[in-house]
Amino acid sequence: MTPRSSSSGRSNNRALAQRGRRRPGGGNDRPNILLIMSDQHRGDCLDFVTQATGARIPVQTPHLRRLASEGVGFTRFYSESPVCVPARAILQTGMLPHRLGMYSNAEVLPADHPTLARCLADAGYFCQAVGKMHFRPVREPHGFHRLWLSEEIPWTIEEDEFLQFMIAAGYGHVEEPHGIRHELYHAPQPSQLPETHHTTAWTGRQTIAFLREHQQHRGDQPFFCWTSFQKPHPPYEPPVPWHRMYQPWMAPAAIRSTEEFTWLPAATRAGVGQGHYPDVDTLATMWSYYMSSISFIDSWIGMILDELERLGLRENTIIIYTADHGEMMGDHWAFQKSRFYDQAACVPGLLSWPAGGIGTVGISGAGTELPEGAVRTQLAGLADVVPTLLDAAGLDPAPHGLRPDGLSLLPTARDNAATRDVFIGQVGKGHQASYTAIGDDWKYIYDASQNRELLFHYRGADAELEDFLSTGGERHVAEARHLRERLQQRYRQDGATESLDETSPNGFRLYPARPNRRPPPGPSGARPGNLQYARWIQTRPADWTTPPPSPEGHISADLPHLSERSRYTWAKMPPVQPQLPPDLGAEGPHGARSAEVGDPIAG
Repeated sequence: MTPRSSSSGRSNNRALAQRGRRRPGGGNDRPNILLIMSDQHRGDCLDFVTQATGARIPVQTPHLRRLASEGVGFTRFYSESPVCVPARAILQTGMLPHRLGMYSNAEVLPADHPTLARCLADAGYFCQAVGKMHFRPVREPHGFHRLWLSEEIPWTIEEDEFLQFMIAAGYGHVEEPHGIRHELYHAPQPSQLPETHHTTAWTGRQTIAFLREHQQHRGDQPFFCWTSFQKPHPPYEPPVPWHRMYQPWMAPAAIRSTEEFTWLPAATRAGVGQGHYPDVDTLATMWSYYMSSISFIDSWIGMILDELERLGLRENTIIIYTADHGEMMGDHWAFQKSRFYDQAACVPGLLSWPAGGIGTVGISGAGTELPEGAVRTQLAGLADVVPTLLDAAGLDPAPHGLRPDGLSLLPTARDNAATRDVFIGQVGKGHQASYTAIGDDWKYIYDASQNRELLFHYRGADAELEDFLSTGGERHVAEARHLRERLQQRYRQDGATESLDETSPNGFRLYPARPNRRPPPGPSGARPGNLQYARWIQTRPADWTTPPPSPEGHISADLPHLSERSRYTWAKMPPVQPQLPPDLGAEGPHGARSAEVGDPIAG
């Protein structure tokens, strides 16, 4: 990560802050907390990092680069369960999936479970959630004082603030404001909404509105704001003109090999074999729209950072940026998430706190500020977010009922301290489970659907392209055994033994092979797929009609309508050729010219 010069005025702000741990305009010495995340943002899709192969994805993220230059970037930052709901539960509790009992989007975090927001609220923080939370039930607060939601498929108008905003602005005719999901789930598509009314703009703008309101009405109270952008999760639908920011030819090369078919799951192999892997042009366009969605989010993160500085809050606000999981985007012949390849499991991990505790870094501090523009390669993950933020706030989780498995990253950020030598995770359960144990150079994966062990080298040009248990020797078998034993030891320690079987060759419970059941095709050969249609249009009253648009598009005049674009470069469109005079053709016997035949203007 390349350090970037700090914004003007920050030195003066810091000098003021050093005189005492008090925020401008407030009397509380605890830091404000801003957790920013996006959905499905893979960790190598930043303009200041490279892929394992050494290539750089041509995405533009100047404000995330700015955030990294003002803090610390963790290059091996993983989701312990790379799928939406479990990952978000980890971000709320700091607990591993096998202790939470959450492995897929079907599980529900109990309403009374201790959470980060509850702990901070008990300590006097005002807790605000903005954007996509993916809570179930959708309005379950989990300790937040207020929810401003923009969920993917809301059930009703009443439960979703973004949907209410969109309808009031005159866009009630748009059934799926976040893109057509069902038949076009992975199809690149420009948003049906203008840039000003896209969910990304709304989420950024509402965060700015919250910061202003909090400073005005609760200036002496610290805040915890969880801002959660819904994108770049599919459908890939950036608004105009962001949709043409990148041209498809700019897309990175797919990371895959035919040798992988030896160990890929049967469903993945079948999908490729039946023509469900997109052609080169389609995949490249998916990439260009995915990158556009990330850059659009980045632009609003820049607006949020600017607002914090304008309000005098930036110095004593600790910010973490991350994602729930990444996106395979065709690498290793796969799409979406729910895998432990780096494309799906490794996510951005940025930590910035300019004031750095002013003399002490949280409750584990040694009297120094956090560095700026630093890079940390220690293994870290989502479970570390809760302990890190509580450490910054000087709070012990135990009295609040929290028992996080993660650890505070403040000592690592400050002193380059060690974290862990093995990172473990799980997604899915039973015969659908996938487990991982990640060491310094090697990644062990156990796929219960195939009762198969894999061992990858996950750094360098050949990262995760060769299964060394298939091609390697005894040292690779020993490495896999070591990582597997560390993983299973932790499960036994926590009493999570339902997936283990000491009588099996690898210590895991073995499952019989299951057929890859797929619905029968229709006459064209196409099969029924994703049937996630809009719900709110089915639950609205029968006599409901789209209301007329409100003045100013339902956006307050004092809030930004557009994000600032000066730091971005758009791909140049081909020059417009001058119009040539029409060729009227030869004159026929009746005097008519051939170009006029059938011309509606000519009659």
